[in-house]
Amino acid sequence: MEFPEIEEDDTVLCVDMDGTLVRSDLLLEGILLLLKANIFSAFRLLLWLTKGKVYFKRRVAEAVQIDPKLLPFNKEFVAYLREEHRKVRKIALVTASYIDVARIVADYLGIFDKCFATSSDVNLKGSRKADFLEREFGLRNFDYAGDSVVDLPIWSKSRKSILVSSSKGLARRVAEVSELDAVFPGHRITIMNYIKLIRVHQWIKNILIFVPLLAAHRYDEMPLVIDCLIAFFSLSICASATYVFNDLLDINADRQHPHKYRRMLASGDVPITHGIVMIPLLLVVGFGLATFLPTVFSFGLAGYILITTVYSVLLKRVIAIDVFTLTLLFTYRLLLGSMVTLILPSFWLLAFSMFLFLSLAFVKRYSELYVLQRSSGDQAAGRGYEVGDLPTVLAQGIGSGYAATLVMALYIRDPSTYDLYASPQVLWGICIILLYWVTRLWLKCARGEIHNDPIVFAVTDPQSLLAGALAGVIIYLASIPNLYSG
Repeated sequence: MEFPEIEEDDTVLCVDMDGTLVRSDLLLEGILLLLKANIFSAFRLLLWLTKGKVYFKRRVAEAVQIDPKLLPFNKEFVAYLREEHRKVRKIALVTASYIDVARIVADYLGIFDKCFATSSDVNLKGSRKADFLEREFGLRNFDYAGDSVVDLPIWSKSRKSILVSSSKGLARRVAEVSELDAVFPGHRITIMNYIKLIRVHQWIKNILIFVPLLAAHRYDEMPLVIDCLIAFFSLSICASATYVFNDLLDINADRQHPHKYRRMLASGDVPITHGIVMIPLLLVVGFGLATFLPTVFSFGLAGYILITTVYSVLLKRVIAIDVFTLTLLFTYRLLLGSMVTLILPSFWLLAFSMFLFLSLAFVKRYSELYVLQRSSGDQAAGRGYEVGDLPTVLAQGIGSGYAATLVMALYIRDPSTYDLYASPQVLWGICIILLYWVTRLWLKCARGEIHNDPIVFAVTDPQSLLAGALAGVIIYLASIPNLYSG
């Protein structure tokens, strides 16, 4: 659409896109979409980058399709633009993103009279954008809305400036070069945003590192306890790096999920660039802690990260393989505990863990499919499952949970158990508790009452906590001599 001839007082409002109109960077989003589809596209990206920024942006734009419905727009600012559009004000989208991507966003919102963006001629950013707008509209004959320091050359040539940022320092600098007409506070990033991003609540899973020490009844050896504590934090911090990596790849899938759309990267509450930077920082800290432990732990930690990465890139989309991989990752935590303490896990511990964690992995998938069914969807985004798989997943999950109870019962009758417990018969109480807990877990899951990770559910559910406390009491009683005879 062409502009009517601009009157002297008919000032065009020029709007930046990345970080201003949208709480994200669409070039990075395109790169992540490309890597999500095929991780080996990284080699193509490197090749394209050697041919210049404009060529790089064009090839990324051609390779992927941005869905504007999923983008995290700055809602308050968009509402302002819609009001300006209603007043028949001329509004132009002016962005460093490639023209094909910019047009998709502009067409979706339907409030822009013109769209200017990076093309085969120029990378429309910073001073280049400022010079372009001066040529197009004239010095001080346009208003500009932006969000960062790189926009200062543009504001210096605009009549009025609009800032979409919470930075008071930037607001002062903008006011020095242009009349600051309006400020729309951007989302202020707090320490809590980063805590949510690295999913500190998920660290509870890594308590499994202590299980080999506890199962061997060597919890009174303080050097081993300290080593397990260091291993716990080392694994947790490295696991957080894999969570951030997973969230980067799953941005689009998370935005389509009824609950996961609130995740920090998907919602735009933490910039994609921050997530990318955090991954190596977390890994450096995690492996730094691992240097205080036996060398085998560092190799084991590297193996855990490798499996998790392959899971995020490929295996999570393969039906059945995904739940077995989750089961492996849970059990792997036990193995890492063995690497730290040099205590070999028993056959019974591994067998019990395999069936119990397989049941929990099915809980995770069932809850996702249940939510999908309620939202009238057919297939989980980024997964190989369909709503029709619900009965099968339910049966497999319940069967695995009951199998774990059977392993526990067989363990009680094993002669080696008598070497660890003075009254092992008391351990039958754990079987009863486990049967109750698995049954209740799956009943709540079938009702759609579990919306998050089953481990997180277990540590926040009062009845689950009570069941765990009772199991602890039973284990203590089993260590008392002559408590049971017969």
